[in-house]
Amino acid sequence: KLLGSRTPSKVAIMYDWENRWAIEYSSGPSVALQYLNEIHKYYDALYQLGIQADIISFEDELQGYDVVLAPVMYMVKPGMTPRIEAYVKGGGSFVTTFFSGIVNENDIVTLGGYPGELRELLGIWAEEIDALFPDQTNRLIMKDTYGTLQGEYSCSLLCDLIHTEGADVIAEYGDDFYAGMPALTRNSFGSGEAWYVATSPDASFLQGFLGSLCAERG
Repeated sequence: KLLGSRTPSKVAIMYDWENRWAIEYSSGPSVALQYLNEIHKYYDALYQLGIQADIISFEDELQGYDVVLAPVMYMVKPGMTPRIEAYVKGGGSFVTTFFSGIVNENDIVTLGGYPGELRELLGIWAEEIDALFPDQTNRLIMKDTYGTLQGEYSCSLLCDLIHTEGADVIAEYGDDFYAGMPALTRNSFGSGEAWYVATSPDASFLQGFLGSLCAERG
């Protein structure tokens, strides 16, 4: 009876080869930034939670997934923004991170402030990016409890300095000159929500965050 049966994934991770090449050949903000490593961090968090996820392309349909993750979506190709916005308006949960919405399909910078075309969807704008030294960390402090997330966590690599334009601040940085600035935001958009993770958090944060986000969606 089980032969040929399938269990459809309700979570997807967006991955793109041209996005990877563009990041790896960019002149900054840090040579330590590896697109594949950030994808692996999110996939591993889901794996540890026992939540299966599909790896999908930037061109694939998003409908049918409850949660869509797009770590380090540096390159936003034509037609992507309307598809993602329609997905979120229809009730989906979309998560992206630092160094997203920077360039178009030709690796040319999108003008008008970061995260470029995603700015309205995410309800934020990024002032600048702080690249940390290899052994340097900052703290990610929860303003309120979100599911199992509470207290503080470690983060590293890059820290976006962002300002909200309608998004709710869920966590803030704890140290350095940007202490108190948003580090995790959530923006209601239509019937869904768009999250922005402004830094690269530790594994315990990612498991708590993604576990709570998936639990909300059943």
